[in-house]
Amino acid sequence: MASANLSPGDTIYSFALTVHDRILIESTTAVRGEIRLLEILIPALLALSAGIGFVAGFLYIRNRKQEFAVMRSLGTGKCQVFMASFFEQFILVTAGTLLGMCLYMLIRGTSVAPNYMNILIYLLCYLLGAAIAVIRITRVNVMEIMRIKE
Repeated sequence: MASANLSPGDTIYSFALTVHDRILIESTTAVRGEIRLLEILIPALLALSAGIGFVAGFLYIRNRKQEFAVMRSLGTGKCQVFMASFFEQFILVTAGTLLGMCLYMLIRGTSVAPNYMNILIYLLCYLLGAAIAVIRITRVNVMEIMRIKE
């Protein structure tokens, strides 16, 4: 093989790939089935994750009923209790999300960007759960909360 006859960009190697139609159809059918399964599973996993975020925010705030009752009995308004707890949850969930995104990019590489819409949905569900919990707690009479023994 003489390399002197090659023009720039040509290589001395030649490859050919022969694929029979039956094998191609079988392969693509299997791959399409897996893609359909993922198209169903990914939204289901995202919905499950958002639901877990909602419940986590709700339970975290609900477990602090006594703190909120003490704040209310000392004269703090419902709006102030709501804003203080909501802002606290917002800071915690934002810091956790940013830390998680940084670790994700370190592990996966900076060229792979996370899906920001999914992250936003999770954040909103978590904060919605926390907000609903605080609203429900601030509607209850302070003395009823103080009487409850844990």
